[in-house]
Amino acid sequence: MWSPDQRPSRMLRKTLFNARIWCPANCRSQRCLPAALSRGASSSSTQPDDFLDRSPPPASSPHPPASPRPTSTSVPGIRAATWNAHSINGKSAYVAHTLQECQLDIFTVTETWHQETDDVPVQRAAPPGYSIRDRPRPPLPDGRLVIGGGIVVFHRSSLRSSVIPLDMELSTFEALCLSIATSHGPITLLSIYRPGSEVPTRQFFDQFSSVLECLITRNSQLLIMGDFNLPLKDQTDPDSISFRDILSQFGLRQHVNETTHKLGGILDLVITADNEQVGILKNLQRRWFQSQERW
Repeated sequence: MWSPDQRPSRMLRKTLFNARIWCPANCRSQRCLPAALSRGASSSSTQPDDFLDRSPPPASSPHPPASPRPTSTSVPGIRAATWNAHSINGKSAYVAHTLQECQLDIFTVTETWHQETDDVPVQRAAPPGYSIRDRPRPPLPDGRLVIGGGIVVFHRSSLRSSVIPLDMELSTFEALCLSIATSHGPITLLSIYRPGSEVPTRQFFDQFSSVLECLITRNSQLLIMGDFNLPLKDQTDPDSISFRDILSQFGLRQHVNETTHKLGGILDLVITADNEQVGILKNLQRRWFQSQERW
């Protein structure tokens, strides 16, 4: 409809969305979004076979077979994961092992607590063949360290990436937006961390909507992952309703339906266009993907 270099003003985009007279390109041409998966420790599963399996189930089986490892690298798409690290310090080996063992192409790690890109735990977490994009939490002007926050995205070096600047100030959540070129087309990856210590406000929903307004018009597949710290398990919760209404307005779908925290709750989300084909979504192994947060 328009090129990324000649995008309409925010006011015009808002008018088009509200009037529902604009349809994203990915709704006009069916395309397959790379498979994605979320981290978390499901309270109902203790088996180490909680992996995303991109292979379709056999025609004679109504359910996809459980697989302890990725089953195919030839199926179109990528493997992606998200995890709240609650500080990456001391967990570099876990991250590196997860990237290799699970054959991940993209790994969003939130709440890393890192101060700079060159921090040793961040650099050690990237095994050979992987690159880093990040949003650190630098010290305060008076030199005091900031506890919490921080986002790191690890991706295969064969996937070219660039940072997409967000033309707005975000005060209610952290975001790192990347354009990632794959052999199956470009992906706009939005990684988000919203502190669980803060109650969701109207400002959060407004800022999240503003970000979507900027990204939904890009000529690429949109993949949103991260720790939103929202009470989505309770479908009657007003914050849950507001969030789902925003996704519906932009033609998006949240795919995680299992608990992603040992104490319950769906905090970590994987969001795509509602018509995208996403592979089977399951939690990774508990020893790597157990959130330390509390809801």
